[in-house]
Amino acid sequence: MTTKKRVLTVLSCVIIAAGIVAFLPSVRDWAVRFAEVKVKHESIDEAYWNRYLFNGALIFTIIALLILAVQYTKKGSDIYFEIRTALRTETAAIGNRQTGKLFWYMSLFLLFAYFPLIHANVYQVPIDDLRRSLTGSRDFVGFFRYVDEYVGILVHTSTKFVDIAPLTQFLGIAVLSLTAVLLAGIFTDFHITFLSLAAAVPAVLSPWFLADMTYRVDSPYMALSLLVEIIPFLFTKNIPAYIFASVVGNLLMCTTYQSSAGIYVVMTISLAFFRWAQGKKTGKETWKFIGISAACFLITLGFFKVVFDVKKEGGYVNTAMLPLSSIVPGTISNIGTYLKCLADDLGHGAIALLFPVISLLYVVNTTRLTNRNKAAAVILSIVTQVFITSISFGAYLVLELPLWNRRAFTGIGVVLAVTALMAVAGLPEQKQKKFSWTAVFTVFFAYSFVAFSYMYGNAQSAQKMYTESRMNALIADLNEYCPDPAETVFQFDGNIGWAPQTDVPNKIYPLIRRDMNMNLDDPWGCLFIMKQHGYGKFSAHEIESMDNAHTDLKSINLPVLKDTGLHTIRGDGKNFYITLKPYRGK
Repeated sequence: MTTKKRVLTVLSCVIIAAGIVAFLPSVRDWAVRFAEVKVKHESIDEAYWNRYLFNGALIFTIIALLILAVQYTKKGSDIYFEIRTALRTETAAIGNRQTGKLFWYMSLFLLFAYFPLIHANVYQVPIDDLRRSLTGSRDFVGFFRYVDEYVGILVHTSTKFVDIAPLTQFLGIAVLSLTAVLLAGIFTDFHITFLSLAAAVPAVLSPWFLADMTYRVDSPYMALSLLVEIIPFLFTKNIPAYIFASVVGNLLMCTTYQSSAGIYVVMTISLAFFRWAQGKKTGKETWKFIGISAACFLITLGFFKVVFDVKKEGGYVNTAMLPLSSIVPGTISNIGTYLKCLADDLGHGAIALLFPVISLLYVVNTTRLTNRNKAAAVILSIVTQVFITSISFGAYLVLELPLWNRRAFTGIGVVLAVTALMAVAGLPEQKQKKFSWTAVFTVFFAYSFVAFSYMYGNAQSAQKMYTESRMNALIADLNEYCPDPAETVFQFDGNIGWAPQTDVPNKIYPLIRRDMNMNLDDPWGCLFIMKQHGYGKFSAHEIESMDNAHTDLKSINLPVLKDTGLHTIRGDGKNFYITLKPYRGK
């Protein structure tokens, strides 16, 4: 027995023994009480952390058992070495100098494309970004985003998530650049051209994903959730390696940002059809690939659901699934709502006008390239397009209360990209260098996403300046009646409305405002903005944990101190009830 094998065996046995002990309810109860009294020195959710310890023990025990199976069974050893060989071979094949150059080119392009968003330097949501900058809190475990919680400590070099933006956004851009190159490579067998890179742009510059990249803390992990759903498709030539990569990729997605779940399904269906149409796979092989992918996806998500008990009642999202009796009509209803949201978001902008053209080019190109029955290729290409668009919302489609926030629409960007990639697939290189309508429309399609990014970034800047002007006006008026800003209690009502400069962009793309945050519109968020400016008795930590209705100032009937076109201030010198008024210009 080698030293390495001996060490792994001892370590695995220790982990299994510790896991067995941790399975005992009395041991977990003692551990939670110890942490509560000796470590945290405050009350904690004992039921949650008891379950958390059980889940952790189960995960580590399974990993230890797998290590022992690899070391002491021939079947386990054979599978391990096959997977390792396949992973190394495919990784070496794509990790050439040309791919590295493309990564840097795409990184520079995305830095240019995301420049206005980074320059805007906004706090996307006060109760997320601004709250974390004031408190340093992480709080990702509550949504089972363990990668964000623990990898974030390395990124921030601290257990406190201090504000290090735009470094986090730069990291996100690097991850997205790799995602775009790999996506283009998967559909071109890594014969990547300028045109195929342009076709991959929508996946990493999706209008809906811009909201994700605005987050100062979350952005790199949201980007990572895209990458880990693309990586498994690099290893489709070897089934064990593909299964391993799929399970790991889907688990990483679940523990980074669950909204990306639809990407794996989109990639499976589009790639299966693409290779069948090109004659690279038979019908039997195609269905086998879809079946294996479906099993990997459903089993992994089921494991995540059962083991991590993903259940968050109430709030803005409920992870409870639709009842079996209504799962079909409920899913159809969610799909209808989702498609309507997509259509409404894009309005009459260039992306909405160009996508049907790209879709038509995809159908034409698929029919041109296929050695299958032409009529069947046309019908299946249309069915595939409709299907991947409809299910790109992923697992949210079967939830009772899906997250309709636009930042959750991560899958649709991949749909736009794979459609464009299949539209340019097999286009002769000489045509790519000369005039070609397909090339023209594809490049302009990619450009329209850059234009949207600049439109969105400048709208964010306008809203930020408008928020600051309204905040300065409020503070100037408060100073007349607020002798001690640090000892005052505030409650808010109303909102400031949208900055006038966002009107025209929003008429073109209604998604603009749906991707943004008004800032001074949420009573709880307003308290964090006040704290940012040094106002408010409660600390940011206290605001974080208390109900906003902790003190009902509205019922006290405080006297009106000032009533302007911007706000109404009621107060007594220590308690203030502020009603914000929206901009009503035309």
